[in-house]
Amino acid sequence: MWEKTKAFFKELYYFTSSKIFLLDFAKLLGIVAVVLFMIFGLLKCFTRHGDAVKVGNYVGKNLRQAETLLDDSGFEYVITDSIYREDFPADMILEQNPAPNSYVKTGRTIYLKITKAAGDLVLLPDLAGRDDVVSYTEALKSIGIRVGRVDTVPDPDLSDGTVKQILVKGRDVYVEISKGIRIPQGSQIDLVVTRRETN
Repeated sequence: MWEKTKAFFKELYYFTSSKIFLLDFAKLLGIVAVVLFMIFGLLKCFTRHGDAVKVGNYVGKNLRQAETLLDDSGFEYVITDSIYREDFPADMILEQNPAPNSYVKTGRTIYLKITKAAGDLVLLPDLAGRDDVVSYTEALKSIGIRVGRVDTVPDPDLSDGTVKQILVKGRDVYVEISKGIRIPQGSQIDLVVTRRETN
C-alpha cells in the first residue's frame, strides 16, 4: 500500500514538473486573467462604477430653471406629483428625490413634486348642522377655501352669526349649496351673516 502511494505521488510530481504541463498551466492562467480583466472592465462600463456626481438643490426653483440645471448635470427628471399651494407660484419645485447634495450616477432620474396653477375643484360644504359662521369657516378652511369679507345684516329671527349668504365671485349661491357647488381649491368666498337686533 505504501509503495503504491509513493509511486502515485512520484508520478504526480513528474507530471506537474514537466515543461509541457507548466507551459499549459501558464497559458490557462493567462486566459483566466484576460477573461477576468474583460469581465470587470465591462461591468465598470455598464455600472459606471465610481462615476458619481453631486445632486444639486432644486427645491424652491422654477421648473424651467431646474430643467437647464438638470440637463447640464446629465440628469433626467420625472414629475411625480403636482399640488396646489396658495403661497407658491405655479411650477415651483417643492420636493426632490434623491435629496439635494447626495451623490448619484450620471443619467440618474430625479423625481420632482411641483406646484400647479389652480387647485382641484372641491365641493362647498352644506350648511346643514353648521350654519353658524365659526363652524362654516372651519369647514371651508379644511378643504382649502379662504373666507374673505364677512358682512353682517340685522335679522331679529335668526341668532347672531348665522350664515345668510355665500358669495362666490359676488354671486350668492346660498340656495344652490344643497345641490352641490364646486369651486377651485384656494378660492376666496365672502359671507353675509346675521346679527340679532331687537327694538
